[in-house]
Amino acid sequence: MATTCSHKDESRKSVSVTAHGVAFMRSLESSIDPEVRMFHDPYAVALAGEAGKSFVVDKHGMPSVPMINGMSVRTKRIDDAFESNSLKQICVFGAGLCTRAWRLKKTTIEPVSYFEVDFPEVFAFKLSTLKDANAVSEFDYHAVETDLSVQGWPDHLIAAGFDPKVPTFFILEGFVNYLTLEEVTSFFTVLSTTLAAKGSTLVMTCATPVTQASVNMHNMHRFFPENPMEFFGQFGWSGKQELVEDLALGYNRPLDE
Repeated sequence: MATTCSHKDESRKSVSVTAHGVAFMRSLESSIDPEVRMFHDPYAVALAGEAGKSFVVDKHGMPSVPMINGMSVRTKRIDDAFESNSLKQICVFGAGLCTRAWRLKKTTIEPVSYFEVDFPEVFAFKLSTLKDANAVSEFDYHAVETDLSVQGWPDHLIAAGFDPKVPTFFILEGFVNYLTLEEVTSFFTVLSTTLAAKGSTLVMTCATPVTQASVNMHNMHRFFPENPMEFFGQFGWSGKQELVEDLALGYNRPLDE
């Protein structure tokens, strides 16, 4: 694990507060009837803490049904992509308080390397909280402390054991919108040319200008591509764009119900 991290933008440390809020909303989903809930995160309450509840409640009163359902649908869709993946290396950028490495199972009997990348203060809280909860991961887990908006971050990832020659399942959940256009361009240039071996796959969430106009976005959000598929296609990625509203209907969890 890297032992140092230099924040180019100190204000970005508040991103971890949004991670507490996301964990709080995962705890709400996890608390409902097991017959209808979309997933169960046994660590969400501890990770959310009062910081998560305060962030969500103070900002929104109480989270609306569309907000909770939207977050649950997002989590479920990435869980499904995760569980259908059979690659031997996983990398989560801007991991925050994600718990997939502990609450989900490997899809193969072979060893799977699992890398999470985020700021040191995120891991300091997260890993100690999970340890107190006796959480155990089936994966060969590595926490990589670095600032993804500054040069040199790939060195920290590779030093932790990441193999750029191995096809990798990348997860970018609630991450790219916190970067500037310049930072996103730099990040994806490095990812696509240096770290993503042939056969790698990627799942990502991304807010557009339509989202920005219709949702009370956190003031830390900076990047809203008009056409995400076209933008990320310039870095060699192809696939499909799924709207959370359509996913919600597919999961029989309409956002407004």
